Amino acid sequence: MEDDPCILPVADRMSLAIAYKTRNPLTPIRVVAYLFDVPTSTLGHRLNGRRDVKTFCQRLSVLEKSSLVKWMTQLMNWGWPPTISQLERMATHLLVCKGDCKPLGKNWYDGFLERHPDYRLKYSKALDQARKDISTPESYRKWFDLYTSTIKEYGILHGDQYNMDEKGIAMGLIDSVKVIVSKEEMSRYMVQPGNREWASLIECVSDDGFVVPT
Repeated sequence: MEDDPCILPVADRMSLAIAYKTRNPLTPIRVVAYLFDVPTSTLGHRLNGRRDVKTFCQRLSVLEKSSLVKWMTQLMNWGWPPTISQLERMATHLLVCKGDCKPLGKNWYDGFLERHPDYRLKYSKALDQARKDISTPESYRKWFDLYTSTIKEYGILHGDQYNMDEKGIAMGLIDSVKVIVSKEEMSRYMVQPGNREWASLIECVSDDGFVVPT
């Protein structure tokens, strides 16, 4: 086996043991129990009909669900957290590949996320790739150091210092959508190329409260 089953919870190892025994009926139960580190008697009871109905009603195997989690994590690391529809399409693909063509339940994703509490749903925000690349503590420190030194060097008054806010209207802008993220994340951005034409609305207010007329 590629993955060591002993690192999994007992319930998951039991499911794998039952699946293995089903595919290999001639293998003794005690051997299967040893391979997956589960009690021989419990495995025998499950195989004889006293099975966990909830576990067997789940159409995706333990390894398939683990693959979905790895896929979600990889997309998050790339800055493309998956949407609900993407998760459902990937799950459907795994089912179809093994001959299960029945549609997923209406709220299947709710049950999936409930069984994986390290992930949650959150609305995403769009962030240009260039802006993402410079959004580091070091880049912020350099900017404020430069800002402070420039004010001192040229004696810039408070009334000549302005805070600017802009609202951009762009082609190809990513809408805010619900995506799946790690529960530790306070925010999540979906990275977009950044190479498009912008129409910008700009608002300026000086350090002493003067507002530039619009």
